[in-house]
Amino acid sequence: MARIYPNDDLDNYSNQIFSSEYQTLEQLRDGLSDQFEIFHGVHWTNLTGRAIYGEIDFLVLHPNGRLLAIEQKNIELEFQQGKLITSYGVNEEVKDVSSQITRNIANLRKKFSQIHPHLALQIDHILYLPTSRYLDEVPINVGRIVDCASELPLPEIVQSILEDYSTTLPTNLADVTSIHRFLMGHLNLVPNIGILSKQAKEVSFNLSRGLTDWVERLDFSPFRLYIQGTAGSGKTQLALSELTKAHKNHLYGLYLCFNRPLADAIKSLAPNPQICSTFHELAKNIAELLSFPVDITSDQASIQLEKIFFTQAEKLANQFDFLIVDEGQDFKPEWRELICNMVKPNGRIIWMEDPSQTIYPDRTTSDWSSWVQFKSPVNYRSPQLIIELINELELTQREIISGNPFVGEVTGLRAYQKNDESSLFKATQIEVQNLLSLGYSCESIAVITFGGVNRSKLLHSKQTQIAGKGIKKLLGYTSDNQAQWSSGEILFDTIYRFKGLSADAVIITEVDFNEFNPQIKRKLFVALTRARLKAVIVASVEAARVIEEILQ
Repeated sequence: MARIYPNDDLDNYSNQIFSSEYQTLEQLRDGLSDQFEIFHGVHWTNLTGRAIYGEIDFLVLHPNGRLLAIEQKNIELEFQQGKLITSYGVNEEVKDVSSQITRNIANLRKKFSQIHPHLALQIDHILYLPTSRYLDEVPINVGRIVDCASELPLPEIVQSILEDYSTTLPTNLADVTSIHRFLMGHLNLVPNIGILSKQAKEVSFNLSRGLTDWVERLDFSPFRLYIQGTAGSGKTQLALSELTKAHKNHLYGLYLCFNRPLADAIKSLAPNPQICSTFHELAKNIAELLSFPVDITSDQASIQLEKIFFTQAEKLANQFDFLIVDEGQDFKPEWRELICNMVKPNGRIIWMEDPSQTIYPDRTTSDWSSWVQFKSPVNYRSPQLIIELINELELTQREIISGNPFVGEVTGLRAYQKNDESSLFKATQIEVQNLLSLGYSCESIAVITFGGVNRSKLLHSKQTQIAGKGIKKLLGYTSDNQAQWSSGEILFDTIYRFKGLSADAVIITEVDFNEFNPQIKRKLFVALTRARLKAVIVASVEAARVIEEILQ
C-alpha cells in the first residue's frame, strides 16, 4: 500500500464532493506498494486558498526519484487546433487543458530548481479520464491519456511508466529525500497531527517488535543475555513481552530500570506491575522489609538506599526466576553482580542498555564478555531527519540506522540570551506556540530541560502558563513516595527524568554549552531520540553557534 501525503481521512462531506478523485486516490494507494509516495490535492488547498499543485491532482514519487503527475478530468475533452479543450458548463470559460499541464509542471520544476539548482526534477505526465473515452489525437505536450477504456488498471500503468528505463535519465537526477521535502514544503498545509501521531506510534511499535522476535528465537543456558540497543530499538517492547510471558507461565521475577517515569509507564502496561520498579524502589522495599528507617523526602535518601541495598541484597540471592534490567547504562557497576545474584542459577536474565545514553558522569561500562551479546543499531521511533541530524552531529560512536518510514521535519534551532531568563522563556514559548499552531495537542508536547532540576531556570520559574496553556511540572513526592504535579497541560521535565519516555513533539530547552564534548553529545542524543515526529532545540547563543558550525 502506497504512502499518501497529506495522509488524512476524508470526512463524509468531502468524500461526496470529491468522490471520483477520492476513488482514484484509493485505487493508487491500494494498487501501489509502500515504496511509492502519493502527493494529492483532493479536498485540500494551501494556506492562501489555492489548489496545491494547480491542475495536477496527484504526484506519484517512485523510489528511483522519478515523478509522475496525474491530472484527472471527469468531463469530455475535445482536440481543437492542436489543443485539448474542455468546458465546465454553460457560460463557463473554455480551458486549454494542454497548456495548463505544461504550465503546472514547469512551475514545479522552477520552484524545485530554486531550492536545488544542481538537481534535475524528472516529471512524466498522465491525463486521466475515468468517466469518458478519448479517441482523438494526443497533443505533443501531453504525456499520455488514460481513459475509461484502458485495458490496464491505473496503478499498473503508473508503475510501468515510472519503471521504464528505455529513456536516458539525467545524471543529476534528484534523490527521493530532496523531492519528498520539496513536495511536503510545497503543500504548505497544517497536517493532521493526531493521525500522524497514531501512525507513528503504530509503525514504531510494529517495526520495533523485531528485537522481541529475535530474542524469542534464542535458546541457551544459563540464559544471560546482554542487549546493546540504541534508542527506539524496541527494548521496552521486549521487556513487556518478557513480562507477559513470565506472567502466563507463573514465573516470579523483577523488572528494574533507573527512572521513575519509565517504571511508572511500564507498570501501567505490564500484567504484573507489582514486580516492576526502579533500582531505588527495590532498595526501599528491602529497607522496609528489614525495618531500616529511611526518610524518602530527604536529599540523602538515594545514598541511604544504595548503602542498604549493597549490604543487604545478598539475603535475596537465588530468589527469582527471571530478571529484566532496562536503562542498564544508568546502573552503577557495583550494583550489577548483586542484582544478578538474586536470580536462580537456571533463571533468565536480560540486561538492556545503550552506552550512547550514559548521561551520568560516574557510570562506567561493565564487562559482558561471558554473556551472550546482541546489538541493535536500528532506531524505529525517530523520523529519518532526526536520525540524519544525529549522525551528522556524530552524537554516537557508530552511525544510527533509521528504521522509521517517516521522513519527518527538519529539527528547529532557536537561540536565547544565556543570562536573560525572559529571553529563555520567550524563545521556549514561541516554539510551544508554533507546535500548537501546527496542530499538536498539549498532551503530545514535552518541554525538556537540558540540565537537571536544580539548575533549571524554567522549572524554578514562577510562570504557571506558557502560550496560554498550563504548565505541568513535578512538585515533589508525598511521604508514601507518590509524585505530586502542578495542574497543567504541557509537560515540563528534565532530560534525566524523561529519558525513558517519548512524545510526538519535544522541545529541548536550556541547551547551554561552549564545547561539544562527549557528555554533551550523549545528552543531546538522548533528548533528540525522545521525539516521534518533531524536535526543536532552544539553545543559548553560544551553544547554537557551536551546533551551526558543525552543520556547515
